[in-house]
Amino acid sequence: MFRKNYFTVLFLTALFFVSGISVFAQNAPISGRVELTNADGTKTPVAGALVEIFRLDQKIKLPTDKTDKKGNFAFAGVTLGGKYALAVSGEGIAPAILPSISPGAENVLVSVSPGDGKRWTEEEVKQQLSSRTTTNTNTTTTTTTQTKDNSEEAKKREEEIRKQNEENERIKKSNEIRNAALKEGNAAFEQKNYDLAIAKYQEGFDADPTFVPGAIVLLNNMATSLINRAGLNYNTKVKTDKPGAQTALKTDSLRAVEASDKVLEMLKTASPKDEAQKTSFERQKILAIRNRKDAYFLTAQYGEDISKADEIIIAYNEYFTIETIAEDKLKNRISFAGILLFIGKYDMALAEYETMLAENPDNLDGLVGAGTALLVIGGDDSKPDKAKLQSAANYLQKFVDTAPATHPKKAEAVDMLNSLKNQFKVTPQKGKK
Repeated sequence: MFRKNYFTVLFLTALFFVSGISVFAQNAPISGRVELTNADGTKTPVAGALVEIFRLDQKIKLPTDKTDKKGNFAFAGVTLGGKYALAVSGEGIAPAILPSISPGAENVLVSVSPGDGKRWTEEEVKQQLSSRTTTNTNTTTTTTTQTKDNSEEAKKREEEIRKQNEENERIKKSNEIRNAALKEGNAAFEQKNYDLAIAKYQEGFDADPTFVPGAIVLLNNMATSLINRAGLNYNTKVKTDKPGAQTALKTDSLRAVEASDKVLEMLKTASPKDEAQKTSFERQKILAIRNRKDAYFLTAQYGEDISKADEIIIAYNEYFTIETIAEDKLKNRISFAGILLFIGKYDMALAEYETMLAENPDNLDGLVGAGTALLVIGGDDSKPDKAKLQSAANYLQKFVDTAPATHPKKAEAVDMLNSLKNQFKVTPQKGKK
């Protein structure tokens, strides 16, 4: 059985591409739904209601929106740092105000009551907000004064308002935590403080792990930070045999895989509310696929862990379907082929190298990789396959003839040619593959 000592280590080109993080924007969305509580206690979505944003600390005109048939509304980007309120009006409903709304607030519920369809002006909205000091004013979702009586209907309504207020407050707080964590995590990432970045992204995710638009960004950024921490610490930790370094590298890589998988799982059932969110979801999906590929690369390349061979193959093949940059696809195909050699998938590795050579017959990584794969395949049986060994010799000779003296695999290629000659009596054929 042919197996050189140098082949027991990874035969990979050290190519590592880190995907970017999703940066903290100067604007953030606001979205939610408007719901009518009918006299009989039933609730229905309000279609066609006018939703307006008013900035309370500045006199500035902001966009408006109308609810869809499900009562949903959305504003793509509202400037951070301001103080805002929402006002809702529409046919058959009483005007309602949602004060103290923050950019980034999503899934907000605005509850309205039957009314005369009045629309308040900006000045009237501000007056209402400033005059709300009595206990019979709902300061979170409606401007309609409620009569305090002891009827069951009134008590039920008050309980609904209380729960609604609590939910809106929870959403507000989770949005604040998530946005602050994302901003602080991104700042730490830019400073290469990956420990802090990872902690902040986790904090933001934990604030509301079921809110898909925010969760997937935080998970992807966390995965990127974990990958960077594992990859950039390789030379200083693993190569110096620092205790526990290899375990830490594997842990970070697998955590990055787990975070990426979670993003992809969440996106399977997520329904974007508009084209902007659809584009954002697609961008996050691509980032998750790239992150997962990079994490598995680290697991195999530096962790020398092939326990997830099938998952590695699936991850790389999915990556190749979404990568549009030809240069990046080629470099990652080289890395993938090297991983396939390492995990013992020699025929698959050969197919990858031959795909490269079909597009570029002089590709040095393809030549030395194909030669190595054929040498292992042809010399690994009890009866050597002379045809494969001959092809191996031809590929390797072409590599040796064209690769510069500084190429890191030139000495190995010469060594393999000598083995072919001495052990199998095979010499290269000039001009042949």
